[in-house]
Amino acid sequence: GLSTVNLNVGDSYSDAGATAVDAAENTTNSLTGISTVNTAVAGSYTVTFNALDAAGNAATPVTRTVVVAGADPLADYMTSFGLSGANAAGDADPDGDGQNNNAELAFGTDPTNGSSRAATLASGTGTIKLVYLQRNSGVTYTVKSFTDVTQSSHANFDGNGAAVTPVATNPQPAGVRAGYTQYEASVNTSGTRAFLRVKAVR
Repeated sequence: GLSTVNLNVGDSYSDAGATAVDAAENTTNSLTGISTVNTAVAGSYTVTFNALDAAGNAATPVTRTVVVAGADPLADYMTSFGLSGANAAGDADPDGDGQNNNAELAFGTDPTNGSSRAATLASGTGTIKLVYLQRNSGVTYTVKSFTDVTQSSHANFDGNGAAVTPVATNPQPAGVRAGYTQYEASVNTSGTRAFLRVKAVR
């Protein structure tokens, strides 16, 4: 089967399976994957295939990615919070927290709750860490560090700062919203000031 399968919400899905070939034992076996696919919810899912030979030796697991896309992710997301009409528009801010609905979708926050935050910042000895949710499909994220807070403004973001590579929290905490993954980005602050900012673009 394909390494990546693209579906729409509501589609039926029957996995194509995989085949394990053992040249030493001259055997070929069909495999059934361990699947997390839920076609009722937009997101990126994984099907994992494992194989053992006759001696019990495990092969390296292989995976298939299944991407389930909603017809309109923003509309689906707003509907899930009971919003419609003008309050469900991408540039609307029904909870008045300064984050429009496009940002609420990108960071998995509640567009009806002004205390729902897109990111949290934690400080330690010589480091600061930004923690936030990334949507598994349809949004591009960029994290940067800055030495001057004015450089991190929306207008100055693209031309300033140093790129920071975030990593997925491992293990993922309980309660992460379906279709999202929690990420962390850290920067060293020893002997200097530093600011972190994440930008999301749909």
